[in-house]
Amino acid sequence: MECPQIPEIIYAEISRQIHDKAIRSGNLISSSIDITNSCNLRCVHCYIRDTDCGEQLTYEEICHILDQLADEGCLWLCITGGEPLVRPDFRDIYSYAKHKGFIITIFSNGTLLTPIIADFLVKQPPFVIDITLYGMTAETYEKVTGVPGSFSRCINGIELAVERHLPVKLKTIILTLNAHELHDMRRYAKRLGVGFRYDPLINAKVDGSVEPTKYRLSPEKIVSLEMADDQLVEELSREYTRLCGVRGNREFLYTCGAGTNNCHITSDGKLNLCTISRVPAYDLRKGTIYDGVHHIFPKILAKKRTRYSECQECPALNVCGQCPAWAELEHGDPEAKVEFLCQTAKLRVAAFRAGGLGVS
Repeated sequence: MECPQIPEIIYAEISRQIHDKAIRSGNLISSSIDITNSCNLRCVHCYIRDTDCGEQLTYEEICHILDQLADEGCLWLCITGGEPLVRPDFRDIYSYAKHKGFIITIFSNGTLLTPIIADFLVKQPPFVIDITLYGMTAETYEKVTGVPGSFSRCINGIELAVERHLPVKLKTIILTLNAHELHDMRRYAKRLGVGFRYDPLINAKVDGSVEPTKYRLSPEKIVSLEMADDQLVEELSREYTRLCGVRGNREFLYTCGAGTNNCHITSDGKLNLCTISRVPAYDLRKGTIYDGVHHIFPKILAKKRTRYSECQECPALNVCGQCPAWAELEHGDPEAKVEFLCQTAKLRVAAFRAGGLGVS
């Protein structure tokens, strides 16, 4: 019997309230951690494949980091990689994180999701398992992953999780190699009754190689896909309308919010502002989460531009993906403009204006 004295509050509302309070207080509330940079696939767009990521954290080191995150009040934890299921001790790491009380998301390619692991997760389920799907045919999927047989293993993993009623969501990275199967992937997710999203923004590798960027769609194609998705148009127009009225202080280098309430930890124990921001990095083998978040991050976020940029005056800046991390990866200069992001943002704003959706 439901208690009439306790109001029903859906998770999204609770999450929003906690998140908003964390932003106001400046507390660390979410983190992602690469428990490995190894992967069983060789995706063409991967930003860490074949890069020197240092010596991998041990189980004991990961547990120590999780202890520190919990002490800081971190609530949401994303376990990622590489492919996290590559680690033989994945279940031990996951169990420790659950014991610490984190709300856990797992990023996986799904190909290593076995009945043993699926049954294990049923007993202590994560908040969500985000599985990346690269196509709806073996030919397309394996052009992206470079591994024969990986498509069938991915589908098996997805359907194994769905059969066990695990909280699965599907996502994809849209590339020149698989954009033609986007609608098929969306239909597949709908048939399974799971969420689906896609990301067309491909960044350079952490070692400075721009090889992945040759698989980007053009800004025109990206915006065309977005404008054809009614639900996405509604969500983006609402968010864009809100953000376009906020100017903020554009003298600062970092304007994206990275490192304020969130952080990322690499497989070799480096603390970063976000998943793609690798310079500067704070070594957690020599320091602590507390020092990084409370002493190092504020100094990084206080940095101002050393030269004028046209981005500072651009009306589309607040709806643009420009950030020092992207610029550092693509140009070796955190203050440089990433033309791909610039053109995509301007085309989005133009499309919303043309549609009378209120973006100023």
